[in-house]
Amino acid sequence: MSYVIILLVAMFLDVLTLDVALVGLAFSSLVPTIVYVPTLIQDGVRTLLPRFHLDTAKALLSYGVGFQIFSSLQKLSYRLDLLIITYFLTEADVGYYSMSVNTGQLTWHFPIAISFVLLPMLASSSESKQSLEQTAMVARGTVVLMVVSVGAMGVCAQWLIPLLYGPEYLPAVVPLLLLLPGMVSGGLSHILNDYLLVQRRQLQLIGISSAGLIITTTLNLMIIPVYGINGAAVVSSIGATFVALLTVLYVARKERVSIAALILINQADITQWSSTLWKAFTSARMRFNSLRS
Repeated sequence: MSYVIILLVAMFLDVLTLDVALVGLAFSSLVPTIVYVPTLIQDGVRTLLPRFHLDTAKALLSYGVGFQIFSSLQKLSYRLDLLIITYFLTEADVGYYSMSVNTGQLTWHFPIAISFVLLPMLASSSESKQSLEQTAMVARGTVVLMVVSVGAMGVCAQWLIPLLYGPEYLPAVVPLLLLLPGMVSGGLSHILNDYLLVQRRQLQLIGISSAGLIITTTLNLMIIPVYGINGAAVVSSIGATFVALLTVLYVARKERVSIAALILINQADITQWSSTLWKAFTSARMRFNSLRS
């Protein structure tokens, strides 16, 4: 957030250059440290001293190594198509496809924000059944949010791309539209991945990510030289949907729940969301009335 503020200020002052952006990035990475260190000092200098616990180190390594492999495979599957495009196509195609991906991934702000809230809740829950119910409810809601946001982006794409990047990037519109179905699948995977991580299913996530990476890499090598960035976008959506499907099937089979329970909203969801929205509206109206008085 601090980096975005720095960029906006630089744009307002008309001093935004590559050097300014890099300095802003370095400074924004220091902000959390600058804010957090005084709190540690208040708690006592001893909290700043390193201490080694063998059992803790073993637990962290056993969890962290698996998570790092999964995370690396996931990021590679997101970026490998761009490397293949760089090899087979032109620099202009690389730019158009990058803009399409970056714009489409704006819709992932919903599941990423939800993940920040969901992951601590799942980690602190002692009941596996309760964690599954929370995850399923959030997954169903995420699918709805993603469909709505992706639909809105699809309708606005031909105006959004020129507005964000300029009219010269209009060729990025079609790849963006072809990427959007995969964005819905990717949003669902974000939520279910959190549940599997809390359940210490890193090996299963590694297997699912590896299968998705193999499928997308193979298809990209065959399709990109022939169909260009539009083909890459289609493959990306296929790969994301394939990974989401494997994840849903694994969770459904492991936890003995139906696939519909993980992806389709039900009457209880609608009732709860309506109640939550009504409470939020009532609270906002009461605050507005109190301010007026």
